[in-house]
Amino acid sequence: MAKISNHRDSNGVPLAVGDTVVLIKDLSVKGAGFTAKRGTFVRGISLVVGDDAHIEGRVNGQRMIILTEFVKKNSVKPKRLGKPAPPPQTPEASRHATNARHWVFWRSGLSGIVI
Repeated sequence: MAKISNHRDSNGVPLAVGDTVVLIKDLSVKGAGFTAKRGTFVRGISLVVGDDAHIEGRVNGQRMIILTEFVKKNSVKPKRLGKPAPPPQTPEASRHATNARHWVFWRSGLSGIVI
């Protein structure tokens, strides 16, 4: 049977092992020399046994203990960085793009060149 824990975020929402939380305040990390910025996602948290006010998580590659009063549980997936996928192209749109490309070559006098 699983143990019931009283770990709760700043809004009173229960936290569980493996949850993703978001920092709600800039936190200076002692000993690491950087500041964990507000809005940073902490994925895959661990709950500190015996202390309901602390969780463990990894920020910027550093494993640290974070007070639960400075986090809120994330209900949405974090945005992925990078280029978005192009929209699917219908065969009709593809045919029009090809025709437009050939028309430009025909107008320029390069109609004998195959692309």
